[in-house]
Amino acid sequence: MLIKIHNAQQLIECEYQQPVLLSQILKEQQVFIDMPCNGLGICGKCKVIVRGDVSLASPKEQTLLAHETNPDIRLACMTYAQGDCEIILIEQKTQIVTDGYLPPFEYCPTSHQYGFAVDIGTTTVAVYLYSLQDCKLLDKYSFTNPQTVSGADVVSRIQECLNGKSQQLQQMICDKLQQVFLLLCKQNQISATQIEPIVITGNTTMLYLLTHQEVEPLSHAPFEISEYFGKVIPTTQIGLTCLSNATVYLPRTISAFVGSDITCSILSSDLTNFPKPTLMVDIGTNGEMALFHQNQLYCCSTAAGPAFEGADITMGMNAASGAINHVFYQDGTICWNTIQHTKPVGICGSGLIDAIACFIQTGLIDETGLINEEHKQYGHYITEYQEEPAIQIGDSQILITQKDIRAVQLAKAAICAGIYSLIHQAKLEVTAVDSFILAGGFGSFINCEHAGVIGLIPKELSQKAHSIGNAAGMGAIMILLSQKEQLHSEQIALQAQALNLASSPYFMDKYIECMMF
Repeated sequence: MLIKIHNAQQLIECEYQQPVLLSQILKEQQVFIDMPCNGLGICGKCKVIVRGDVSLASPKEQTLLAHETNPDIRLACMTYAQGDCEIILIEQKTQIVTDGYLPPFEYCPTSHQYGFAVDIGTTTVAVYLYSLQDCKLLDKYSFTNPQTVSGADVVSRIQECLNGKSQQLQQMICDKLQQVFLLLCKQNQISATQIEPIVITGNTTMLYLLTHQEVEPLSHAPFEISEYFGKVIPTTQIGLTCLSNATVYLPRTISAFVGSDITCSILSSDLTNFPKPTLMVDIGTNGEMALFHQNQLYCCSTAAGPAFEGADITMGMNAASGAINHVFYQDGTICWNTIQHTKPVGICGSGLIDAIACFIQTGLIDETGLINEEHKQYGHYITEYQEEPAIQIGDSQILITQKDIRAVQLAKAAICAGIYSLIHQAKLEVTAVDSFILAGGFGSFINCEHAGVIGLIPKELSQKAHSIGNAAGMGAIMILLSQKEQLHSEQIALQAQALNLASSPYFMDKYIECMMF
């Protein structure tokens, strides 16, 4: 049977002899789509348009696609190609933050050719091309991490490695990086042989996958790792075969779940030079945070899960065109905006925070997170989805279900309890924190007041917050452009005290307390 895959401007044709899952076809043809649950048929996010001879939708698939009006939309992980068919990818250009704050620092690169700085996030990747002769940014490129096909979070990917897929996960990211490196070289009329230093940062799991390290220590307590990086490796170790003159520097990590991305974020935020207690938080599938107080640097990481990436949310999605990204209450009406002002097709993390805050403020949900089905003034927004209560976001047709609210409670409780734990470790009160820095792409979009309303962050910090964009990427750039900053980053990682939340009774107590709105 002939399978045609329409991927943007590219057409891929392949042949199979027996019925095969669409998700398997896409993986084998190296076409990557969002699959946050790793193909378990839970999240309903791996949507594609399919035409031709395919299996009928099961009752479970029909339920997951109940709000779709196009009958050709199917789930790749639940649909089998049985004969000739076409798979058309639903293109979603995700908003990826690549900009950030660079503090003043002394330029002293290791080369006068060209170099790359890379931030490998669990969800997205940012690449920066620099001329090292004058330390100028020539180009940049961002993309969704292709490893998301194996799950939205690090736990899913660690499990894939334990199942024997570590080499495949390494190849996914390395092949994509090499492709992007060559593209940027071509666009800027640079020979690949002119690329010399490359700096690649990321959380500990991402660097372990990149370098094909054994991830088993990351899968269970006490989460002790033997490889902290902070060293140069040859490009051949990660399959960058076309960059013959390049070497790769991997910044030092802090612990199993506080990676070199946080080391780089601390570096670029200038956190250790703040005279008063300062807290930095990067909110994503993991909540990674650092607090500097009286020359002491405290760090921790908490597993928030992918709710704020849209993965655990019924109509959740990435921050792409058509995603509701802002919800507000005005003149007795729940109003909304979407990215690029197009027809709403789902809701992203910033919109989710706004929506929950709006529901709390209007009494549509109570402090326990329960939907108030008897609400008199706003009862017309109450509906049902798959026999459970749900709230419609204005007239958008996009719903937040009771299950979605519970997922948000779990995610926000993990982040907020982590913040409280770090402050407690430093023997401070929340009010003593002088400045609150939000790092990462998600922090660039959220409404901090609403984050305080839902309890994602302590309310006392919402007025002290400011965003610095992709701090990890900026830190990688600083290391690329300065040998002194490379040394400084290593000192930061060695100085940091990592708090193990898994064994912290205080964290567990706060986690339960922070479930409430």
